[in-house]
Amino acid sequence: MLNIPKDKYLCKFATLNKNIINSIYENNLWHARVDTLNDPFEFYFNFIKELPNSTDDLCKLMNDSNYWVKPHLIVQEREAAIQLLALSKENELRSGIINKLIEHEKLLKRQMQTLCVCSLSEAYDEPLMWSHYSDGMRGVCLMFDKDELKRSSLEFEKVEYGNTPPKIDFFDRYIKHKNNEEMELGKFLLTKHTGWTYEKEFRSVSFKVNDNIDQLGFLKKLKKNSLKAIIMGSKISQVDKTLLITLSEKFGFELYIAKANTEDYSVDIKEFK
Repeated sequence: MLNIPKDKYLCKFATLNKNIINSIYENNLWHARVDTLNDPFEFYFNFIKELPNSTDDLCKLMNDSNYWVKPHLIVQEREAAIQLLALSKENELRSGIINKLIEHEKLLKRQMQTLCVCSLSEAYDEPLMWSHYSDGMRGVCLMFDKDELKRSSLEFEKVEYGNTPPKIDFFDRYIKHKNNEEMELGKFLLTKHTGWTYEKEFRSVSFKVNDNIDQLGFLKKLKKNSLKAIIMGSKISQVDKTLLITLSEKFGFELYIAKANTEDYSVDIKEFK
């Protein structure tokens, strides 16, 4: 079996359709809008909804967060909160804050679904990847150089896997946003259920989404020679194989062949000759 160093490459499994052929010709990578992907839990998260126990801490939280309203509404919101406290209606105030928190959570979740993501993997020899994404070895695996991806201004970060969606401290992030402090948003952008662990995914996320709601994603141009190799599945058609040989000669990437190893359920990768 050919040993391809996984720390140097990220790969994309696919069938050899017109979009992939175009990607090879034009040297680009597709970033798909999140709501078009097959996992309904992409970018899923929950807010931490616990409030401070003491009234003083609750008031400080509201003040530090500017009452979670637009600047021209802050005075009005503050007076309404003071009135509720004066009337011994703190529970009503707390319920109102929780409801506002739920509204912000729903809004952010909707916004997250319009982000664009490109998912690659380091698992070029994972049988399930060949089965699920390359049509049972009738497709291909495109191998991209990690360093060239970085030079193309693409940062691919490693996905973490867990059994529960990540929780976000909304108040902490809102206060940091108000104070123009740097926020770490990566956890809920880079978390998936453990059922997807076999993918060994790395992803690039773009916040620059066109205002056109019909846009399903965008193509990112890569540096020359970012595509270093293509692994063909053993069941690839002769037509597709001939096409890849021609493309390999034209663009200078290497060709390999993947075959199921029936001895141990693994995938063997060999040079294509």
